Amino acid sequence: MLLKRILPVIALIFVAFVGRGFACSCMMNGTVDEEFARTPNVVILRLQSVHKAGEGEETFGVGGIKSAKLVVERSFKGTLKPGQELTFAQGGGGDCVWTFAEDGIGSEFLFYLGAKPSQSGMWAGPTCSRSNLVKWAGADMLYLENVKDVIDKTRLSGHLIKQAASATTEIPWSSEILADREVTITGNGKTIKLKTDKNGVYEIYGLPPGKYVVRPEPIAGYKDNRYGETPGNTEVVIDAKKKHTERDFYFEIDSLISGKVSDALGKPLKDVCLKLVPASGTPRGHSSHFDCTEPDGSFAITEVPAGSYVLLFNYDDKITADAPFRSFYYPRTNKREEAALLQIEPGTKIKDLLINAPAAAEVITVTGVLKMSDGKTANEDNAEYASIEFVANSDEENVSEDDSPASRTTIDENGRFVIRILKGQKGKLFGTIGAYSGKYEDCPAFEKLISTEDGSGIYDIKTPAILIDAITDQTNIELVFPFPSCKKADID
Repeated sequence: MLLKRILPVIALIFVAFVGRGFACSCMMNGTVDEEFARTPNVVILRLQSVHKAGEGEETFGVGGIKSAKLVVERSFKGTLKPGQELTFAQGGGGDCVWTFAEDGIGSEFLFYLGAKPSQSGMWAGPTCSRSNLVKWAGADMLYLENVKDVIDKTRLSGHLIKQAASATTEIPWSSEILADREVTITGNGKTIKLKTDKNGVYEIYGLPPGKYVVRPEPIAGYKDNRYGETPGNTEVVIDAKKKHTERDFYFEIDSLISGKVSDALGKPLKDVCLKLVPASGTPRGHSSHFDCTEPDGSFAITEVPAGSYVLLFNYDDKITADAPFRSFYYPRTNKREEAALLQIEPGTKIKDLLINAPAAAEVITVTGVLKMSDGKTANEDNAEYASIEFVANSDEENVSEDDSPASRTTIDENGRFVIRILKGQKGKLFGTIGAYSGKYEDCPAFEKLISTEDGSGIYDIKTPAILIDAITDQTNIELVFPFPSCKKADID
């Protein structure tokens, strides 16, 4: 299903219903009155058929579809007439051209189109516009139906939609239009109560310019997920020149599972990765219900879909310095059938779980400081995004610094670091930084380092490595970049 049309500064137009879920990055869309004014053709079209590529025939269209045929059902503006058949190009997945699917035949679309088709004779449905399925274009439709009567009036409008995510493939994602829900608007000495229509849309015309607060009727167990807000005092501004102001509310489940992970001695464990696994069903491959612990061992997983879950720690099952133990389930078992079940409903908050990891492999710590060649410590000004890496190998003399690190950490504001290494490992410890030409002001030593034969200007600068044999803790290690402290360039 096409879940919604999102309109932040950089809009991501999700077209899963017709395009199987690709995303296209676009500039911010205008309000409906602006889009109507600048668009030559504004029409409702019905998808009549799709034309698939033949066997062995090359196509850049999504789903093996080359083109689609749509018929005009209604025209709000332009030269296109009801009953007219139009051939549309099929989008390629990232080109901001609408994609169609066979199971979408019969669907109705509100399209904002150009004046004429391309030289190939085919039209292109723009995803970088307010074009949408009619089902999700309720606010636009209200305006277009009455444009002659309201074209010069101010308008405040928006959608109320409740989204139901799913953690398993057996339960589809869904969006529910919130009809007959109360919306309160306060400002300029007025309090106005509205109700959303059958399409979940509220609107009011003729409000004087100024600041207003829009407050939707709350939904128990849900929050408005636009920019992470909770429904409440949402301020909008009605401008005399711009006239139209839009504020949509997308409600998502307000749920939480949080806690802390420590070792057998109660010491907090940092960077232990964990995830929620549905107790039954097939987990979705793109599930985002995971986290990695903070320095104090804390974790938090939010917006968890309703259902029953088990909590899995170190889900990659790789023993590392950060997670020096095998995978285990909460509370502390390596057997899935013995894992505690966590039941989530809208509004569920499971807080302060205390997890003691099982017996672990021994770990040593190496502490030190990262410096520049002039003796100054590295910090966010002269070594932004620097990290400390340890690459392990049983033969420490032959370790390649290009191998994947066994341990990694960052520096603090004073350039100091603490890195954990599995006891018994041998390898190389070094600092590294991603670099590019012009990163620092007036820094010839740095520019010389990143001068490559291909002229790409992209380089990874490393400190000379120190050989480490992780038998006991080590302190006062110094890693030094081969260029002096330089001021970071202002590239804004």
